[in-house]
Amino acid sequence: MSMYDLVNGGNSTGLTQPDVDITNTNSPSHPNSTAPHAASEWYSYDHDYTAVTVYESSWSPSGTVTVSSHNGTNAIGHATKSAACSSTNTINTCISVSWTGTLGNGTTLYFMYGNTCVQNTVLDANNRYIKMGSFGGTYWRPIKSKFYDGELKNKHKKYSKLGWWKGIPEDHLTRPFNKYDRNINKYEKKVGTTLSFWEDKGWIDKQDPYGWFQWYCEFYTGRRSKDDARQISRFNKLAGPKGRFRKWLITQIMKKGGKSKWNDHSISPAIRQTLQHWAYKLTKKDFNDELKSRKQK
Repeated sequence: MSMYDLVNGGNSTGLTQPDVDITNTNSPSHPNSTAPHAASEWYSYDHDYTAVTVYESSWSPSGTVTVSSHNGTNAIGHATKSAACSSTNTINTCISVSWTGTLGNGTTLYFMYGNTCVQNTVLDANNRYIKMGSFGGTYWRPIKSKFYDGELKNKHKKYSKLGWWKGIPEDHLTRPFNKYDRNINKYEKKVGTTLSFWEDKGWIDKQDPYGWFQWYCEFYTGRRSKDDARQISRFNKLAGPKGRFRKWLITQIMKKGGKSKWNDHSISPAIRQTLQHWAYKLTKKDFNDELKSRKQK
């Protein structure tokens, strides 16, 4: 079986073997048709991926807020979550529910997938996220990206006007990766890997060469893009209600301490640190909701 056939489908080898299915180009990440082909092109490929209709909507607890949709043709403000989640403003690849009030610090944010309203409790993207202790102080370091010539640096300064980094030492933002300091991190664990590893996996998009947190900063400040659905899907798979790290943390808490230890940072600190890097911190409500869902199964 040839790599060419894996990408393009069929059987070009002349050997007795079944034809290979054509690549599902609807998958957010899929091999391209340009040779040479590399195995890394398959890392995030989902052959069974089916695109879903995504809706855009918003709501504010303070009352109806008129907000322009991503394509600028519809007002999508609603007074209640239920109204927002029943909206049918089709935005295709755009992400849906956008928060119109203050986002963060345990705020509940609602995303839409098809006609399903998914709830996530997220941390804010601004200085509290970093001030808590994240990335060993290295996130906004100068980097060399495969998408650009030369060195990228000072990308965090575009958010300085928002006051995000006030009171945070530059050394907690731009420290070189080889000087990653786990003591800066809230849970004092070194987690994560190199940028080149993420690039090789196909998880980095050109518009956000630093990765998920850079995307989140942009999304938080109002940018909407074709990559939103993928990035929110990544969040959900890791830290959402059914996210593997979030569920695993709760499993470890019950195994090592029980219900009263839900906020005991000595239990699985590395998992807690990883979740923090994805803007999530376990809440008692989320913990109890997960335990209730397990009893129902």
